[in-house]
Amino acid sequence: MLALDWRPSAKGIAWAREVIAGHPRTPVILTTHELVHADHEGEAARFSDHGQWLWDELIADHDQIFLTLNGHYWPPARTVRENKAGHDVHLHITNYQDRYYGGAGMIRLYRFDLARHTVDVRTLSPWILDRADDHLNELERGEIERTSSQDYFSVPIDFEQRFAGFAPTAPRPARPASRLVIPGTVAYWRFDQGGRDGAPVEDSVRITDHSGRGNHLTKVAVPGSPADALSWSDEHHPDQPGHGSLSFHGDKSPCAAPICARPTVLR
Repeated sequence: MLALDWRPSAKGIAWAREVIAGHPRTPVILTTHELVHADHEGEAARFSDHGQWLWDELIADHDQIFLTLNGHYWPPARTVRENKAGHDVHLHITNYQDRYYGGAGMIRLYRFDLARHTVDVRTLSPWILDRADDHLNELERGEIERTSSQDYFSVPIDFEQRFAGFAPTAPRPARPASRLVIPGTVAYWRFDQGGRDGAPVEDSVRITDHSGRGNHLTKVAVPGSPADALSWSDEHHPDQPGHGSLSFHGDKSPCAAPICARPTVLR
């Protein structure tokens, strides 16, 4: 979180650049007093004159900045601009001083869901929520939680892809089978210690059961199956403990039936 003051000077911008350069792999959320605004509720935000200067002098050149928050104007609004690296920067104005009691203690919550590649945004008043059991007037009830499209929304961001230019995710290394077998495991097989990528699996190959229960796998080819019906593969899920797999080739043999396959199975 990089916090700038209102109308930062040239020295302030130079300081911000130094901070970002000193943390070259860190995603940046920038907060400042004035940046974007909208004249009417529901409009897309746009730069103020000062905001355009701040974009040109700092934000557009620094790909690490992916989200900005500002106030000064109202109503709340948001927009997206493309920086010089060709990536989206999300620009949000969050200001409720025109609302009940100068904003009713309104706060904005940003929930970063890395599994869903989404930022979920809510706007609510803890001050009014704390008094929910009391008799609330009509204005207070309307400020408990803001639900317009500018106050309650989700922003899709593929974090790994967005930050790849400055903070690429290192592939997770393979983990030994001994670390994966837990009490009660009936069978645990790995396909990362076989032949080269694309090579057929030989009939003599046995896939070891690392659980210790002896449930090993052996290849059984149905008569007529091609030799390469089952092959070794280097493909694997990025989080897979073993960096290898088997590739089944479902070749069809000519026959009278609509679908006639001669599969290779592991037994």
